[in-house]
Amino acid sequence: MLDLALALSLRYEFQGSQSDLDATLKLLTEALVLCPPSHPERGRCLTELAAAHDSRYKVTGSEHDVNRMIQLSTEALEFHVPGHRWRGPSLNNLANAYFYRHGQSGSPEDLNRTISLYKEALELMPLNDPNRAGYLSNLAASHHSRYKQLGQDEDLEAMVTLQMRSLELRPPGHPHRTASLANLAVAINARYERFGLDDDLEWVIKLHDENLKSCPVDYPNRSASLNNLAASITRRYKRFGSEDDLDRMVELYRQALDLLAPDNPNRDGLLNNLAVALMFRHDRTGLREDLDKMIELHEQALELRPPPHPDRAETMNNLAEALNYRYSQTGSPEDLEKRIELLKQAAELLTSSNTNRSVVLSNLACALDSRYAHSDSPNDLEQVINLHTQALELRPRGHADRGDSLNNLAITLRDRYHRFGSDKDLQHSLRLHREARIEYPQGHPRHARITGAFAASLSCVQDSPARIDELFSILREVSNDFISPLNDTLHCALQWVSYARALNHDSLSSAYEHVIQFLRRYLTIGPTMKHQYDVLLQRAEILSLPMTAAAHAISKADPEKAIELLDAGRSLLWSEMRRFREPLTQLELVDQDLAARFESLRSELQMLSSAESTYDTTSIRVLSGQAEAGSDFTTISYDHLLSRKRKVLQEYEKVLGDIRARPGMEHFLQNLPFSKLREAAKGGPVIVINCSQDGSHVIIIFADRDPTVIALEDDFHTRAIDMQKTYLDALITTKYAENAMKVLGQQLKSIMSQLWTLVVSRIVEELTNSNIPKLSRIWWCPTSALTMLPFHAAGSTREGFLIDSYISSYTPTLKALIDSRRLSAPTVVNRKHPNILVVAQTKSSNLASAGSELEVVRKRLDPFVTCLDEQEATRASVLKNLQSHNWAHFICHGTLSFDPFESALHLYDGDELSLNDIVKAHLPDAKFAFLAACHTAEQGRDSSVLVDEVLHLAGAMLFSGFRSVVGTLWEMEDRDGPKIADRFYDDLLQRECDANERHTEAAQALWSVTKRMKDARFSAARWVNFVHIGV
Repeated sequence: MLDLALALSLRYEFQGSQSDLDATLKLLTEALVLCPPSHPERGRCLTELAAAHDSRYKVTGSEHDVNRMIQLSTEALEFHVPGHRWRGPSLNNLANAYFYRHGQSGSPEDLNRTISLYKEALELMPLNDPNRAGYLSNLAASHHSRYKQLGQDEDLEAMVTLQMRSLELRPPGHPHRTASLANLAVAINARYERFGLDDDLEWVIKLHDENLKSCPVDYPNRSASLNNLAASITRRYKRFGSEDDLDRMVELYRQALDLLAPDNPNRDGLLNNLAVALMFRHDRTGLREDLDKMIELHEQALELRPPPHPDRAETMNNLAEALNYRYSQTGSPEDLEKRIELLKQAAELLTSSNTNRSVVLSNLACALDSRYAHSDSPNDLEQVINLHTQALELRPRGHADRGDSLNNLAITLRDRYHRFGSDKDLQHSLRLHREARIEYPQGHPRHARITGAFAASLSCVQDSPARIDELFSILREVSNDFISPLNDTLHCALQWVSYARALNHDSLSSAYEHVIQFLRRYLTIGPTMKHQYDVLLQRAEILSLPMTAAAHAISKADPEKAIELLDAGRSLLWSEMRRFREPLTQLELVDQDLAARFESLRSELQMLSSAESTYDTTSIRVLSGQAEAGSDFTTISYDHLLSRKRKVLQEYEKVLGDIRARPGMEHFLQNLPFSKLREAAKGGPVIVINCSQDGSHVIIIFADRDPTVIALEDDFHTRAIDMQKTYLDALITTKYAENAMKVLGQQLKSIMSQLWTLVVSRIVEELTNSNIPKLSRIWWCPTSALTMLPFHAAGSTREGFLIDSYISSYTPTLKALIDSRRLSAPTVVNRKHPNILVVAQTKSSNLASAGSELEVVRKRLDPFVTCLDEQEATRASVLKNLQSHNWAHFICHGTLSFDPFESALHLYDGDELSLNDIVKAHLPDAKFAFLAACHTAEQGRDSSVLVDEVLHLAGAMLFSGFRSVVGTLWEMEDRDGPKIADRFYDDLLQRECDANERHTEAAQALWSVTKRMKDARFSAARWVNFVHIGV
């Protein structure tokens, strides 16, 4: 029976079958019953049964197994007196049991007893005993636990030496070599954390990597191997900030967690580790889903580590820090107080020598500092300083986190300087900051963060020219740091602008140029347009930068630079995507192979940027390729999307550098200089209205002369914000009013009159003085709060209307207008009429006039009309047919969404053509689109903070390839559809022009229709509603 049990135990050791372990325990228990105290095999039976409970404990973590091991091993030692050949195994089993119990209770007595028992067992063992390596490893592990408790270097060196000796006894091919590799890696890692030697860190990763490669896919402890390698890569990421390491550690932790059953005793550690990895990623991307997930994971881990679990304090600390991230976004007092309470409890659980104590003290100090910012209590401030001082004392030179403690203490001393004015505190703060920068030099991922804090302290010394020079020197240097998280680098670039403004420093122009150039790089932290939109929402302070930069340039009498800054810094989302569709004609002439390589990369970037992503890691993954028109785009897991986008972007930037190194290609895909931007005015003046708190101006751009600048009133920025609010309130309050169009029209009159008085009348005067003929075309390019307002309708019955003098169009940027004028090789045969696609919902949409409008368009444009009505009008069919038609007319409902990418044109049976669908479509031969639906040129009222991004359906049509688009600013009156369409196409088709350029006459045709409506005294809400965008 005993022999059979041992055979099953051996098979379990190699195959991991739970049934073998259960059978082993059953047989050994029965064998023990058959071996009374006087039986010669009882001692051996006790030892083997204790070892079997040991095996089961490693699977279940059951306290019953630990207690049973202690009971069995203690009795076995009574049989195995000194000199007995089984005494060593019995000592080892008892030591294991006490070690496990220490892991559950944290008892120092259990740990000391463990070390004593392991040492005695090892001394009894022959040097050539095959189990010696395991005994060495066990003793090393117990020293490691005591090192974590007491922090004594003797334990640290003992565990490293013992694990090295253990590995030497298990050469390649040994069945337990993987365990020794992992154990030595843990020991070397502890030494790395103590002394910070990079060679130790690389050694750790090498050991864990060899370990994982040695593990078969079905190896029972593969999860531990994945976790160990991920943990070591996490440490390297903290040291060097490589995003490759960040991607890999998240993936490894997820794989490790997926391999564990819900009741596995190691699950708590993996939950904690994955949460920490997501925290690092959140530092770089700001993704809300990462924040929510890491809080959830830490809460689960804490539930699995009840008192007196030895790692409970670590998990409480990590949960507290996750709550801090949420607090920084929401300002919730509940999150702050919960964070403080968790950290206080964690600090109480840790002894003064615990290696994690410095982390908890530092975080508790930061939490109390956040409370001090609200309470302004001197007691809170002194407590913060005291805690940071204690944390610093626990982090000697060489400690990986010493720079953080130096920086934190320096910040708090600066706070005390601000409160009490002691120059001693400020000088002490500066000394600590300088030491922190030595700990985290250029190339360290925390360099930008601690440099930004140093700059804040330096800015307090404004009477020292040397300190001011140093301030701007370090900010200029760190603003080019691409190793630190981009959020930290952006913060430093914004500091440069802020301090240069405050101190009237001569580097302000350079600061503005740099930060606006940097914004494009900053947006790459979001892998898709949707994520980039969220990034902009989270950093609202950057949205006004282009306007303040332009105001500064104008104050320096440089309106051309102002235009360059505005065009580079506004409409960032569209501009970034538009770069992926720039023609490569010049590059193809220089190097066709390089052009093909670049095209492949940017095509994939475009696909990834418009992809649908999910936080579900089981989603299908797409590496490359273009979806067919009208097909569903595959959903990609966020982990994979982020990793793939970054890798492709790195290669893209490398190839872009190669291209710009070619003679004549130095400015390839660079922001356009004014000499190129002025080409936007070839068809008529472009009127840019810069609305800034630093001064508002009109800049009229002409194709053949210098721009004209008109300075607006000092309070124009405030009045513009008031007009925007009035306009939005009018749209909201009149939506459900009886006779809504009439009521809205009345409220619009005030806004139209204000626009005329404040700005448009002065523009008309200047245009007249510049000899711009009446009824010429003009383009509006307003900024900030003005982007929503109806400039084309400015005026009043008493003062006259702009529409009586000029034909208005809009453009989001000058570059967008230039792109709209770019000629493409026509794929549609030249003919008198365009090839037009009409998409309609004539029966199921509750639009009574939809059928009449469809007939009008068909009558005017037959036989060149393709109609998709009712069930024919699906998302897939519309996208497919748009590829083969150069004009489009939509007759359906349109809706705004809180998420602008979900704003949509409504098709058959609930199907929709969303803004995101339009973005994905690439329609290089499209010319004109009439969106006869509600809200198609209206930006979401809930996201008015991002008005300069011009995220509406008509803007998406312009981006996808249409040169000329008609849209609506609010709900469209159903009865107007047929009459407007009839008069619009009647006017447009009668104009004398090149058939391929007829779309450039759309603005004149729309002007003719809306002017008639105005002259016939239609409600302003009906004729002002229609706007033209593009050429």
